[in-house]
Amino acid sequence: GNVVHEWLEKIVRTGVGTWTSNKVAAERNKWQIRLRAMGMADDQRLLDEALDRIEFALNNVLSDSRGQWILSDQHQESGAELRLTGYTNGQFSNVILDRTFVDEGGTRWIIDYKSGTTAGNVEAFLEQEVERYREQLTQYKTVVSGMDSRPIRTAIYFPMFPAWRELL
Repeated sequence: GNVVHEWLEKIVRTGVGTWTSNKVAAERNKWQIRLRAMGMADDQRLLDEALDRIEFALNNVLSDSRGQWILSDQHQESGAELRLTGYTNGQFSNVILDRTFVDEGGTRWIIDYKSGTTAGNVEAFLEQEVERYREQLTQYKTVVSGMDSRPIRTAIYFPMFPAWRELL
């Protein structure tokens, strides 16, 4: 998940239009270095599985119109892995927004990536994840609303499927 997040940030910064499946595949050695640096064991089978999952997730995002929209460098006030500190309910909180931007209609988006997967019912899994992370996205929205008076919408994007769920 961490490596997927890092490369989604890299894609935002370098321009989604410059990325192809060949360019994604060419990054495998870099992912392997990152995974080893994060402490992944030397089991080559597990490492290969992780590399395949990363490649699958990134190609899903790049081939998905919603994924391309999320990663677009054409948005105003674009941020990826944006660190913020806010003061709410009498305490400071630090948050990291996977992706945020202002769309053409003037709405601030806060999008969280979740790279989990399931062998079971996908729809049930996605709904479980929405409920699991609802409080986290509410906190993000609260922090950002202290700095931005525009309308704010939150969503979760699932690169492994790919799937999108807006939180209401």
